[in-house]
Amino acid sequence: MKRILLALVLLFFLVPVAECSVSSVDISPLNPEQGDRLSIAIQADPGESVDVSLSYSGDVPVSGGKYLIELSDVEIPSSSNRVSASVDGVENLKLAVKLPLLGWITITKPASGGSASFGQSNIPAGTYDIQVKGDALDGVSGVELSFTASITLTMDQGGSYMYSYDTGSIPPGKIKVDVDGEKQTITLSSSSGGGVVGGGVDPPVADFTVNGERLSGEVLYFDASSSKATVGIISEYSWSFGDGETGIGEYISHTFNEPGEYSIKLTVKNSYNLKDTKTLTILIEDLPNESPQISGGTTRGCLTGQTLFFNSNGYDPDGAITQYLWSFGDGSTGTGKNVQHTWVNPGVYTVNHTVVDDRGAASSAYYIVKVEEPQVGILNELEVIVETTLFQYFGDLGASITVSGNNTLLYLLEYDGNPGNGSLPNGQIGGVLDLVVSNPDSVNWPIYFEMDYDRSLVDNVTETSLGLYYYQDGGWRRCLRTGVDSDNGVVWANITRDELAGSPLTVGVIEPLPYYVHTGFRVLDSYVEEGSLITITYNASNSGEASGNLVSLIYLDEQPFVSKTVHLSPGEVKTMMVSFESPSRGVHQLRLGDQLEIVTVTPPTMADISCAIASNSTQLMPGDKLELLLTAFNTGNRTAEDFGCSLTIGGLKLSSSRIEALEPNATFTWGYIWIVGGEGEYPAILTVDTMNDVLEVDEENNSCLVVLVSEKRFTVALFIGLLILLGAGAVYLWRERWFVKPEPVEDENLDIYFGFRYFFIFL
Repeated sequence: MKRILLALVLLFFLVPVAECSVSSVDISPLNPEQGDRLSIAIQADPGESVDVSLSYSGDVPVSGGKYLIELSDVEIPSSSNRVSASVDGVENLKLAVKLPLLGWITITKPASGGSASFGQSNIPAGTYDIQVKGDALDGVSGVELSFTASITLTMDQGGSYMYSYDTGSIPPGKIKVDVDGEKQTITLSSSSGGGVVGGGVDPPVADFTVNGERLSGEVLYFDASSSKATVGIISEYSWSFGDGETGIGEYISHTFNEPGEYSIKLTVKNSYNLKDTKTLTILIEDLPNESPQISGGTTRGCLTGQTLFFNSNGYDPDGAITQYLWSFGDGSTGTGKNVQHTWVNPGVYTVNHTVVDDRGAASSAYYIVKVEEPQVGILNELEVIVETTLFQYFGDLGASITVSGNNTLLYLLEYDGNPGNGSLPNGQIGGVLDLVVSNPDSVNWPIYFEMDYDRSLVDNVTETSLGLYYYQDGGWRRCLRTGVDSDNGVVWANITRDELAGSPLTVGVIEPLPYYVHTGFRVLDSYVEEGSLITITYNASNSGEASGNLVSLIYLDEQPFVSKTVHLSPGEVKTMMVSFESPSRGVHQLRLGDQLEIVTVTPPTMADISCAIASNSTQLMPGDKLELLLTAFNTGNRTAEDFGCSLTIGGLKLSSSRIEALEPNATFTWGYIWIVGGEGEYPAILTVDTMNDVLEVDEENNSCLVVLVSEKRFTVALFIGLLILLGAGAVYLWRERWFVKPEPVEDENLDIYFGFRYFFIFL
């Protein structure tokens, strides 16, 4: 009888549980497009457990060196599950999950050999938003992603289960479905439609602003930074300006040369090839025509029969001068930028000069010319024909001339006195000469001129400060390029065409003047981050004869912005450097005089710290030791400096680590040991604390690990032990009451033997 009982017990424990029988697996649709809702209907035995696995593989586009897949409202119906992901062609893999109350939790896995992978089991049941993202290797346009999710489902009372998911945020690729060994492969293709894809996933939202004066010829700045990706990231900004011109970029500038209405169209595309367009019509008005500028009002003097040269100083600030008109007050007229005229009779003449621009606007100025008979006689008058290059020394006049040109007459006059009716230069010595060129257009300027001076008259002046002067606009002016050869008693000058228009010439000393020039204006870095410094350099020089202070005014977008003052001695050149904080992001124009530079201000680069937590176990008993491995990883493009990471377990802050610096793509790892307290769920959260404004910190940087603490293992063991004792007692009572006691045998320990036998059978 004992053997029968033993056989019954063995039969009870060794009969296997009936295997699950899956009768059907229906997948709809069989050829889905992005945005379709993929449904999986399973039919099996009621209440049975079914293992379901979904695997995805496909290429994810890369934009700006980053890849991203966003999965919204992912339903996990059971906590018996496992999720794994692997990606090739990357520097790292980040899996971010949005948890209720805790926000985004991100786990970062650095790549090895361009590949990174991640796995997680027993995710609590619920609905989550999931992101698979990271940094791609340089030069990679797409990364290969594999994603597997497996779960154990329990059939309902009707033996069925329905699971569905919106594929709008999944890139095209292969999806493999495995239901208890029933395998099917479907291909997810690109959405053929536009606008909103199936399943309610929105395309990007195109938006932009226009800055600048909407006038023809003016630069307008277009800013598309307010566009939103919605899903993924924006990978392309395409512009059409309505005048046949196009452009690409988040920030761009454009100039409309003609007035009128223009339709500006911006098209943005995200990393899933979804597009959106915004069109804005703007009115470009005709730039108001500014009248040409010209100055006059000066009084000039000359003698009858003497030729005066006039050079127009007119200019058009928004166009070009097309006509130069002259009226000399004696019935004669002339045209051209540079003219000359000779008056026969003495008198006071008004010379009217009018300039006309390319849009018909005109401005006029006048000069007063006093023409007199010579008050002193002309002692000598020499005439020389210049055909190629001429060097001529006039010993009687104490002058030498070197000039190059063709078909021109050169006149040199010597006066007995001062025919200019103006005060002579201080310390004027030597004679008064006049130099006239009949055809200045044929001369290669400047003309080299030397003039002797009487060295016996230099006692009252500083000989080294002597120079050649010309009479113009009612006063004596020093030639810009003039000097003295005191050893030979001559003053030399390279006379320009403008200087030769004055008359006569003489040697003397007057108060010297500085002459400033800006050259080499440039921006050291034409692309800078918002909030950083813009540095410009330029050369400031003084080619005049006196010291002075040069004020350099720099314009930003045609508005006075910054000035710099420097003291310059004669002949001195200084390289200047000016730094100032960058303006708002966009394209800007810097100007110093007529020198222009363009600088583009971009959004700032940031450090981006992600955290990860790993542990020896997530299911512990009170008093156990929890060993945590904590990691901070810089996924940004800037060094993170002076920041901290805080560890909180169960709402209690237990540890804080300060990190002085973490380079891009660098990892910092440390450990922490916690003695587990009472039963319950203990979220272990590692957060990033920042001390500066170059570290990008938000809830995505945090990492969370849930630790379950319970007496479950001890309770289960105690329950099994009690069950064994109860079973052994029941067998013993059954044997004593319902079976005849066997005859005594010689072995007194037989009952003890059977008791232990039954015990171990139950065990």
